[in-house]
Formats: sequence, structure tokens, C-alpha cells
Amino acid sequence: MDEVKLPPHSFILHIDLDCFYSQVEQLRLKSSYDEPFAVHQWGSILAVNYEARRHGVKRMMTLNQARKLCPNLSTVHTATIALGSTEPEYHKTPSKATHKVSLQSYRIASEKIHAVLRRVAGPDSVYQRAGTDEAFIDVTTRVRKEILSGVGAEYEKTTKTSDCPGPCEIWVLPNNAEDLFGWRIAARICSEMRTAVKTELGYNCSAGVSFSKIVSKLLSAEFKPNKQATLTPLSVEEFMRHKPIQKISGFGGLFGEKVTQLLNIKWCGDLWEIPRRDLLRKFDLPTIEYILSASRGVDAEEAVRDRPQSKSILAAKIFPASHDVMSWVHVLVAELDDRVSEFVRRNSNVEAFASESATEQNLKMSYPKSITLVLKWIEVEQETEECYEKADNHPKTLTRTFPFQVPPKSMLSSDAAFAGESRVKLLQNVLSNVELLMGEDTANHRFTSISICILNFVECSLSREEYTKNALPDLHGSKKRKTAEGSTTLDNFLSGKKPTKPFKTETDAAGRVWIDLT
Repeated sequence: MDEVKLPPHSFILHIDLDCFYSQVEQLRLKSSYDEPFAVHQWGSILAVNYEARRHGVKRMMTLNQARKLCPNLSTVHTATIALGSTEPEYHKTPSKATHKVSLQSYRIASEKIHAVLRRVAGPDSVYQRAGTDEAFIDVTTRVRKEILSGVGAEYEKTTKTSDCPGPCEIWVLPNNAEDLFGWRIAARICSEMRTAVKTELGYNCSAGVSFSKIVSKLLSAEFKPNKQATLTPLSVEEFMRHKPIQKISGFGGLFGEKVTQLLNIKWCGDLWEIPRRDLLRKFDLPTIEYILSASRGVDAEEAVRDRPQSKSILAAKIFPASHDVMSWVHVLVAELDDRVSEFVRRNSNVEAFASESATEQNLKMSYPKSITLVLKWIEVEQETEECYEKADNHPKTLTRTFPFQVPPKSMLSSDAAFAGESRVKLLQNVLSNVELLMGEDTANHRFTSISICILNFVECSLSREEYTKNALPDLHGSKKRKTAEGSTTLDNFLSGKKPTKPFKTETDAAGRVWIDLT
């Protein structure tokens, strides 16, 4: 019996929901995906489905502009929370002065979608949330197990059929049947995941299947809507050759703009033609290696990994100048309580810890250390239009950072006795610091915005005894969670990890760009 040769590369999927906000609202309203549809907030287009895009409707357009292009456009305002309430609703005539936009319905839909995708991917896959509506999945281990078990043996080494719209060539590759089986298996897994999301929840999504995160993400973006594409390493050079450099993940901002401007190029293939000595006149060596690798679809960053997505959770509201800021504090705290509790629950072992047959003796979780509160205000001497206009030109900002002090049990316990306790404790935590920040003499102060940011998540644990006593975790010496936006050292970069973004760059005397990796 011939020895099975396993494919040496990874099998990476990228799954991306099509027009996610629009789909959520269209499913709620039971409207057809074939009708032009857009979601807006305060008269500005926030999300557009593909049918509306065909009429020229784009994000950030005003409603009037969109309706001129597409008279039969159906629209809906995002859910909002009214001042004095804590629950989002779809109000008929929300006002920017008295309502706050709520994205809760999209977050709830996102949790359901990710739960289905993760379940179908299976325990042998590595699942990484890449955003509200997208994920990377490394199915390499699962594919290799299926190859070894004989799954896919029914596939022929070559095929005479193809979905390719143009002329095709049939390549006979007798020595890499396992590789071909691998791609078929990976594509099948991806299709199963997309089908599950559609049949169970009703959402369409697009996907890319390849050997790297860069290529799979490019594929899912190019083959939309509701499509799936697979690209093997043999075909990647031709695929990347005609891709704009700024379409590569990590090159869409200032760094990508600087690369294209300094080298006077647009396409990845153009970069390959530039002699290395010319590149060294513009960039340092690690940066060159990173750019060249990315342009060929090779990931320089760490592999797909299951990790908490957020490094901070923010709620904010801008409002007309007002002496009353406390009413908005209640609204923002209610939103943050739901979001932080869900985040900590999702990134903990609470189900195994709290089950009747629990074997876990410690609750492990990602827990926030800090809250940053920012108030913006103007000083008004008299209640006149002239005084307000004058004050608007000299806004002031107050900022305060303080410890997050909500016990994990308050957030995670299913005991009815703890219902609402986390919200009360978070409100107490925030209100006391708002009062300290405002001070006593606020008669002439008119507040214009407030933001509350919960941040500095760390990996920590709590013993069963501490959890029972509703204690706070001891965060001294806790390991700060690394994120894609966290700092990266030069040593890490040289060992194959991608520099973080946003990039801090400097230009030396020779005119070369250096990326600060510290």
C-alpha cells in the first residue's frame, strides 16, 4: 500500500457575510433580497444591499441623494434607544437629540452566525472571529484527518467539468492526488458552513478557500455575493499579479498609500519587477520582506488563532449642549453592561466551570482592567445664542481613567438573585467617577458629548471560592491579552510575525521609510 503524502500547506477559509446590516434588517422585515434596500442613521446611508448598489447607491450618501438614484429604494433607520429608556426599539421618528443609535440587533445576529460557523467547522478546526460579520477558519487538521481516513478517495485525479466561465486546461497531476483531495475537502467544508448559516439563520455569505489568510480574504471579496472560490498555491502568482497592492489586508491605509507612492506602482506584479537594490533605497530590509511576501499572498503574521476579538468596548453619545449628562450615563451603561457581560462570557470557560459535573476548579476569562470616561463641554455665561456660538469655538475635554469593578459572578451567574446586579454595580462604578470628573461648580457647563470605554482586557482566573464570594479577580501580574493591534517587537517581526497597524513610519536621511516596530 502506498504511503499517503499529506499536503504541506495550510487550508484556510475566509467567510464573509454579504451586506450584513442590510440582511439583518431585510430578514426582520421579511423583504426580498431582490429589492433595493438600505439602512440609514440620521439621514445618512449606513449599509446598502447589492440591488441598491446596481443603481449607484453608496454608503455615506444622504437619503435624498440615494432616492434620486433609486426611487424605489426601501430604507429603514437603525434601532435607537430613547433618552430615559435602556432598551433599543425601531422608533418611527428618532431624533438625534433624544435618541442613541443601537447596534444590538446586529451583534445578536453576529453571535448566532459565529456559533453556527464554529459548530460546523468542528473541534479539529481553528476558528478566529475577524469582525462582526467575518471569520477565518484553519481546517488543515480536519482535512488531513479526512485524507488519512480515506474521505475523498472517490474523487478522480482529474475532472472534465468546470464552473470556470472561460476556456479551461486539464492538468494531469499524478503525484499529488492527496493535495487535490485536500482542496476538494476544504471546499466542501466551507460549503457546508455557508449552507448551515443559510438554512438555519437565513443569511447569505461569500467565502474564499486558499493556503493563506491574505488570499482567502481577497477571494471572498472578489467573488460576491453568495459565492465561493478556491485557489491553490499553483495558481496564486497569476491571481496576485493583477491585484492592487492596496487591496491586500494591512495595505489599505497610510502604509499602503506610502508604498504605492514611493515606488510609483499600483499592482502586485509591478512590485516584483523592481530590483531589490532599488527597494532598499526606499525601505529597510524587514519592511521589504514583509511587502514582497504579502504581494505574493504569503501571510507574515501569526496563523489563524482563536482569540478574543475586542481590545476595548465603547459606548458614546453626542448631543445638543445640555446641563443634563446623567440621563445619558444610564443609557450608555445599560448598553455596556450587556456587551461586556457577553464578551466576558464568550471568552471564558464559565459553562464548564458552572456545570453540575464541573471539573474546572478555576474560572478563566478575559476581563477588563479599566474604564476611561471622556466628557466634552462648553462654558456658557448666559443663555443667549451669541454666548453659545462663542462657546462652541472653545470646547473643553475632561478625561478620567479608573478601575473596572464589577465582579465576574455578577456578570456570568445564571442565578436569578444576581439578575441586574452587574448593571447596578457598573452604574455605581461610572456615576461616582462622572461626579468626580464634573466637579461641583458646573452651573455654566453645557455638556456636548460623553464616551465610556471599557478596555485593557487581561487573561485572568478566579478560584471557585472567590467566585462564590462574588470577589473581584486579582489582576496584578495578569498577562495582557495580545491582539492584532498590539505592539510587535522587531525580533517578533524578523521571526515571521506581521508588523501591527496603524504603522508608525519614519524617513531617514537617505529618504528610506522605516517602520517603527516597538
